[in-house]
Amino acid sequence: MLPNVVLFQGVDLSGRAGLWETDGTAAGTFELTGIVGTFGTGLYPVNFKPLNANEVLFNGTDKSGLSGLWESDGTAGGTHELTGIANAAATGAGLFPYGLTAYDGKVLFTGYDAAGALGLWVTDGTSKGTQELTVAGALTTITAGLPAGLNPSNFTLYKWLRLFRGFRRER
Repeated sequence: MLPNVVLFQGVDLSGRAGLWETDGTAAGTFELTGIVGTFGTGLYPVNFKPLNANEVLFNGTDKSGLSGLWESDGTAGGTHELTGIANAAATGAGLFPYGLTAYDGKVLFTGYDAAGALGLWVTDGTSKGTQELTVAGALTTITAGLPAGLNPSNFTLYKWLRLFRGFRRER
């Protein structure tokens, strides 16, 4: 993810799920301690996605117990929640970003808005640059047990679709 290191969720001796880093060696594997604003029992980081060569985004649990969008540069001091995101859920599970998918210098993801609807979000790695995309035709009420919203899932990327015409040799 970051140059020459990988970030991952690990559990320390106190039983807290935190953010760990490794360079692939035992000596180079350690927990990033002292991250400000994490939940009392751990950050619970999941769904890591590189934004660029120096930043990784992930879903983490803040001091209020809400799941939010976090960013890390691989240091404790450079790991923080993106707060103040307009229209992001501030109750329930929180924004709860998942399905993070890098695309064209940004990251797309599914998340809850302030109305409790699941929508398609995009971020450039800043609070101000994180917003829900308003999509025409999205579900507006709870239907068949699905929450309101677009409910995007199973992201996949493709840049070019190339079709080939095949010829079969007759025998």
